Amino acid sequence: MDYRQVDPPGGAHGTINADLAPLVAERQDPATALRRACGYLRNATALELAEWFERRYGDSGGTDLAAYEAAAELRSHPGPADRPYADPVYWAGFVYTGP
Repeated sequence: MDYRQVDPPGGAHGTINADLAPLVAERQDPATALRRACGYLRNATALELAEWFERRYGDSGGTDLAAYEAAAELRSHPGPADRPYADPVYWAGFVYTGP
């Protein structure tokens, strides 16, 4: 699978990359997997994203400091129900190219 993206601000890049692997492993079409991962990012609340980054940090054995920092930033977000990555700048730069 090959996809290209423009580096989005915040933790969006890591979220998309980590979400893609299991979707493709499920033998989903890569374009569909990318669309689903972008949809998750677009619709996820600050609280959901904080929990996602906390799981990633825990799964890393406490070594993924970027995940830790992203979780802390999202936990301090003033509105836990807000969707901090709803703006297309965070997810629209991902493009799948391939068969």
